Amino acid sequence: MNDFDYLAWILSRDYICVDKSKMKEEKQAKGKRCQCVKIKMGRGIKSYDLYEFGSKDNFRLFPFFNHTNNEPNFPNAPSGLIAFCDYIILTEFRNILYILLIEMKRGETAHAHIQLEASKCFIEYVLCNAERIKHHNSMARFDKDKVEIRRIILSYTEKETLNSHMPFKFNRNDVINYKACAEFNIRDVI
Repeated sequence: MNDFDYLAWILSRDYICVDKSKMKEEKQAKGKRCQCVKIKMGRGIKSYDLYEFGSKDNFRLFPFFNHTNNEPNFPNAPSGLIAFCDYIILTEFRNILYILLIEMKRGETAHAHIQLEASKCFIEYVLCNAERIKHHNSMARFDKDKVEIRRIILSYTEKETLNSHMPFKFNRNDVINYKACAEFNIRDVI
């Protein structure tokens, strides 16, 4: 089992999107249309898995994530503090496993980084468990040093934006603001 398969096993196939060719944001925003973005792999990407955690009925992860901001325990919490990102993409490129945490926004993006930080905490928990299982199972092979996490705000734009002409210089603490009208190219962010 390679790193990709191992992490996919831990995340659970229950959350893989049936149609992994696109991501949708169907929640109504003030005066905004639904956002639908086609996923392109880009050169060198052979496959990917697309996970959607927020659309399942009665979804409660740990059951902490995805509460509303009207929770009595967090009356003054900023938007997104206990919310999970819209999608996670797992893919491999040049022997590195990439975990793309994606939050789709059609309007204001000010609090999206808070949601992405919560999602990153969850993924770090998953990675720690992968390491833990590896240490107690001689069949498990997993190398946490060959995992890269990307936090991405996929913000809607009315006009086509050519992100590939704007190379992303990624730093582990950065959040990538990827403007998209109709397409998201995985290769652009890894």
